Amino acid sequence: MGRDRHGPDSDRLIVTELSDAARRHAQWRELTEAETAAAVAELTEIAGGRADLLAKAAGVMLGASEGRLDEPLSKAAAELCIAAGAGPEAIPAWIAEGRRRVEIRRRSRSATRSCAHPNTPSPQREPIAPVSRVRQPSYSL
Repeated sequence: MGRDRHGPDSDRLIVTELSDAARRHAQWRELTEAETAAAVAELTEIAGGRADLLAKAAGVMLGASEGRLDEPLSKAAAELCIAAGAGPEAIPAWIAEGRRRVEIRRRSRSATRSCAHPNTPSPQREPIAPVSRVRQPSYSL
């Protein structure tokens, strides 16, 4: 994995890579020391000394998962980023960013539903009554 990428787009790619690796290592149970060490080693390698990117990955995961069923798993993944050297002072701002992104997605989905095709049933419309009987063909064999 080459770490010679620079710039905002490459930072985004690295954060995505960090998030994916942290989630892959995170478990619903506490990791063993060996599992934690392997996860931290991989995250450290991916981050390439960038504590700010580890903090971004940890914070966005925490903020975006609040109240969801996978919140404990996201917390475990964020803890791995912290163990790998995430800058703790930057994490709260990234938690807020994760929350903001979830809100944008939520608003986008509700706007999409309100702009749906006119024939698409929506919760505001009356449900279509089921057909009571199937029309029989008028011909006979």
